[in-house]
Order: sequence, then structure tokens, then C-alpha cells
Amino acid sequence: MKDITATIEIDKKKIFDEIAKKTSYIGAKSKDDKDYDRIFVSDENEEFFETTFNLAHSECKEFLFAFTKEEVIPDGNKDKPQQLFPNYNITLSLPKHFSHTTITLLTNLINEYITCRLLSEWIMITQPESHVYWIERCSMIKKQISIAMTSRTEPLRRTLRPF
Repeated sequence: MKDITATIEIDKKKIFDEIAKKTSYIGAKSKDDKDYDRIFVSDENEEFFETTFNLAHSECKEFLFAFTKEEVIPDGNKDKPQQLFPNYNITLSLPKHFSHTTITLLTNLINEYITCRLLSEWIMITQPESHVYWIERCSMIKKQISIAMTSRTEPLRRTLRPF
């Protein structure tokens, strides 16, 4: 069976905007007014997230290894550090009958994983008591990604009697 190639786009700007929204909401719901300023993420904090963003992106490629593996090219760009690549897409090699809806789900899950991974680092500094929630959320999303990748690799066949 011939493989197909699918690309999952990761928009760093959208992820940073999502983090700003979530931290704004967390800060606004806090009982202490000073927490808002402490928790809220602004544009100046994006430098803090850069390393963790690269790490989260690499983690996603690693736990999708069966579908993302690339050979190292000695003279190519593959051995250069990740931050030199402005493109944070993940290219997957998938079975021919892989579901398009599953690719859409994967795109959303991977973007959510990276968002939660970055939030876990930020919350660990600003609100340590909530850190465990974000780490558990990352683990839950990884499980959902694993389930999505293993459950929809074959075409779905409906029976003549659906009930």
C-alpha cells in the first residue's frame, strides 16, 4: 500500500495568542488582583517560550516517530538547531487510506499539546499549585494523539445494518 504525505501546520503566533488568552482568563479568575499581572503573558514574554516551543515541537515529532522519521543528511539542514527553521510544520508519512478527519483532529491536538506544554512552563513559575493540571493535560493529549494515530489507519467499512 502506497503512503501519502500530510503536513500539520503549527502557527507559532496563534499558539502565543492562545496562551495570552488563557493566562488572561486565569489571571482574571484569580482572587488576588496582583495575580493578573503576575500570570498574564504579554508579547515581551515570547522569548521565554522560544526554547520550550522548540522542545514541544520536537516532542511532537518524537512521539509521532513512526510517521515522521527522517534520515539525517550530513551536509543538509537536518543537523542544524531547530530555531534556525522558521517553519514549524510536521510532515507525516501515512497509509493511503488514512482519514482526513483524523489529520484535522491531529492538527488540533498537536497545537493544543504545544499550548499546554508552554503554559505548564509558565504556570510553574507564576502559579506553581496549578502546574500539575497542565502537565496532566499534556499527558491526556498525548494519549489522544496516540489513539488517533492507531485507530484510523484502515478504511472504515460500514455494515448494511448500522443498528
